[in-house]
Amino acid sequence: MNARRAAEAAQGLVRWLRPAHQNPAGATGVQAAVELEVEADATPAATAPLAWPKILREQIAAVRALLTATPQPVERFAARFAQKPAKALSAVLAALADLGLAVETQTGWRAG
Repeated sequence: MNARRAAEAAQGLVRWLRPAHQNPAGATGVQAAVELEVEADATPAATAPLAWPKILREQIAAVRALLTATPQPVERFAARFAQKPAKALSAVLAALADLGLAVETQTGWRAG
């Protein structure tokens, strides 16, 4: 459903979640295109590697902060940490999946 909504948004179709609040004038039609500028240092590749926490609770919090709606392979998550903790990271992701907070897809892990 997210891919369908993204395609609709790319075509300018807006689906209001709370029309009375977000669109009180009841305007219909296509939303004007908006271009966003992204700073070069704001991209994930440009950010400094994170330290892998030693405490399990902090590891879980760090991994949850990296989970998004877009599936990513374990290697991509591991690359965000200086130590590349793929084995420990896999265990944290599996635990998050057991709790319903992460989902493993064919293309990787995403928020659950």
